[in-house]
This record gives sequence, structure tokens and C-alpha cells, in this order.
Amino acid sequence: MNTKTLPGTTIELPRSMPALRTLSSSLFLTGGLTPLQVSGLTNLSPQVLRNWVKRGFLAPPANKRYSQTQFFRIAIINFLKDHLQLEVAARVIKHVNINLPGRGGDLIDETSLYHYLIEALFLTDNDIGKADTAIKNTLQSFREPYHGARGRLAVVLKIMIILHISSQIKNSAELLIRNAGLLEK
Repeated sequence: MNTKTLPGTTIELPRSMPALRTLSSSLFLTGGLTPLQVSGLTNLSPQVLRNWVKRGFLAPPANKRYSQTQFFRIAIINFLKDHLQLEVAARVIKHVNINLPGRGGDLIDETSLYHYLIEALFLTDNDIGKADTAIKNTLQSFREPYHGARGRLAVVLKIMIILHISSQIKNSAELLIRNAGLLEK
């Protein structure tokens, strides 16, 4: 993964998955992040966050603090919004959590989803040809909370990996355009 920050955030990319897990748990030692802290870590204004809450894309913060799961949902939506309409981005995230009778809440939370995404991205090294193998390796120890969860999670991860790699390719092309002086002044 040849990017300087984690997708959907301003957080410098850790060198390994254990470093990411340590970083993500240490961010929440104080019981959550304030809207201003989330804003600084995502470049989203507090107004955008309030709008997402109002539109149902995000649960309201408890005691004016966003939980780890909420933060990673914000990061995922922030990443996806550059490629998809917000409604479609929300459906992509929700795809891993079908509504099962008698089961409340998400079975695969956004923190886990985000960590699976980053692990798979590390394994692809921005090569789309490695995506299926990266996803398979990432989900090797995944225990399905319901029948078909692995397949649904794999589809969502592949969508996000393709979007990430395509944005890296687009950025490379734009850099070449700028360096070649092909932009109008």
C-alpha cells in the first residue's frame, strides 16, 4: 500500500497491522473522540458529521464523544464518499451485516471492517491482481457470525480495495499531468 495516510483519515500510515491496532486503541483511551478531534483526523467539519448523523449515516456521539466503531465508520464513509454517493457507501458498509431475526446490532463492526481493509491493502501493495489472494489471506482466521458472512465481507473488501487502487492510479495520472505542464494556468 503506497499511500501516506490511512484511507479516510489524516493519520500517518503505520508500518504494520500491530502498529495500527495499537494506534487505534490508544486513540480511544480517554473514552472517545470529540467532534473536533474527529474533524482533525479526517478533515471533515463538525457540520458534516452532524449532517451525517441527521441523515442516518452515523449514530450520534454519546456524551459528545465518538466511539472507536463510530470513528472507523466515519473513516470508511469519508474514504468511500470520494468514489460513491453517500447512500451507496452506506449500503456497501451495511452489506456485511444482513438483518437476522433476533439479532440486534452489527455482527461485523466498522473497526473490524476497517482493520480487514487495511490488512488486505497492505497485502495487495496496490496491485489489483493480488486483491483476491489478499482478501483470502486476510480473512483466513475470520469466524463467520452467520452463514455467508465471509462472502459478503469479501465483496465489500474487494469494492473498497478497487476504489483505493483506482484512486492511487488517478493520483499518479494527475501528477504526471501536472509535471508535464498540461494543466491550464
